[in-house]
Amino acid sequence: MEGILALSIPIVFVITVGLVTRWISDNRVRRELITANAPAEVVAGLMKRPPENVESSLKWGIVSMAIGVALAIIHVAGLDADDPLSFGIVFFCGGAALLAFYFLMSNRHAGRESF
Repeated sequence: MEGILALSIPIVFVITVGLVTRWISDNRVRRELITANAPAEVVAGLMKRPPENVESSLKWGIVSMAIGVALAIIHVAGLDADDPLSFGIVFFCGGAALLAFYFLMSNRHAGRESF
């Protein structure tokens, strides 16, 4: 438990610093645009968020879950981390997840909504 806590503290710190820096930067840009009397269309165009990439989120969610399943299989099977079969299980599950995503997206783009 101490190892996870020791690893998570720097990660949370870096993410927090990045988010605060972005927030300050965005507010500074807004203030500069207001003082420069920029047209409302320009301000709205610069400040809108980019559209979310749902397909990418789905892909990495499927891959993450498959790798989690692979690690659970490795644990239940009692395999070591250095065992070549462990690597094979992880790569197999990751590849199967990418293939599943490909078939989901090909069905979706072919006009057959599968989800």
